[in-house]
Amino acid sequence: MKQKTKNYLITAIVATAICFIILIAYNIFALKGAKLIMKVLCDAFFLTGFMFVGTGALVFCASKGAFDAISYLFHSLFVTHNWSKTKFKDRQTYGDYVEEKRSKNKPLPIHIFVVDLVFVAISVIFLIVYNNV
Repeated sequence: MKQKTKNYLITAIVATAICFIILIAYNIFALKGAKLIMKVLCDAFFLTGFMFVGTGALVFCASKGAFDAISYLFHSLFVTHNWSKTKFKDRQTYGDYVEEKRSKNKPLPIHIFVVDLVFVAISVIFLIVYNNV
């Protein structure tokens, strides 16, 4: 199986598990009435989609280098305090560290946004049904 397919599959499984946990928290199986069930389904799918928007945004920002300074800080702390491996004068500068990270070319986390859009679309469908019941 391709890595791209695995990414989509893993993201969809995690999102479905989160949605199911939210449905269990709402006690969906004990609810009576179609309108209330549609409301809970809409809420669960939208909450899952909303959580994945935040996660996807953080991963996207991280892949673009928003957290490089924090990453360099921890990297340099561990290198500086490990005297047996690296001398202090031989440590990497921030510019070199950022160039090295940029050269790795990480793919963008599109799969998170696609799964998120699917869950939000399902939520909209449940909202339409909720309003028509």
